[in-house]
Amino acid sequence: MGTNGMMLKNDYNYYLNNMALFGPFDKPHGSAPSHVFRVDTGRFDTENAHSTVEGNVADTADQKRGVTRKGHENIYEAAIEEQLRDPRNLDFRPRAGSQVDQKKAGAYTAGEKQYWIPGRQEWRASVPVPPNQSKTAKPDLDLMFLPAYGCDTHSVYQGSSPNKLELLGTLKGGDNIWFQSQALSSGSTHYWRVDATSSSGEVNPGEVWSFTVDQSTREVVV
Repeated sequence: MGTNGMMLKNDYNYYLNNMALFGPFDKPHGSAPSHVFRVDTGRFDTENAHSTVEGNVADTADQKRGVTRKGHENIYEAAIEEQLRDPRNLDFRPRAGSQVDQKKAGAYTAGEKQYWIPGRQEWRASVPVPPNQSKTAKPDLDLMFLPAYGCDTHSVYQGSSPNKLELLGTLKGGDNIWFQSQALSSGSTHYWRVDATSSSGEVNPGEVWSFTVDQSTREVVV
């Protein structure tokens, strides 16, 4: 996301369920790619003629070759962002009922209880989604985080003040998504924290994070 994208080379490869969104936010390496998902054909006559290209999602793509089975189509759509929950705030799950959801394309599926977040696990919960201090969160967001290392239980707190957080509930077994029961008000600011508990019973309190619901976002019902 926000990079030069994917440049897929050679032949007899498998390119499955990748996501490539938005062009470079700056100009890495001084280049400006025409598409963020590119199945290359220029190195030899049959480059990627036998490669399997399925279930990929991108807002711009250049694919002239590749084998795609029926029912496993790629979804290349300039307005792909509308089919995803909130990619600019790192929620890449498909919206229920969208084409991405129906085709099971992309890197994530709707309805899962666990959301994969890259990076090293720390001693406490980290990498909040939406990101800490985001001003553009969606009203129908869910709270997600990278679980603490070695901890199987995570308690989620939320409130309208950093000093008045109420326990929403506890997640176990690697689950890291707290599903909101109702949409949040446009322009409202919320604070939340995740406390991790190790197998020995030690509690590692989390940082207090915050986000603000985008005022330009319409109210939705969840």
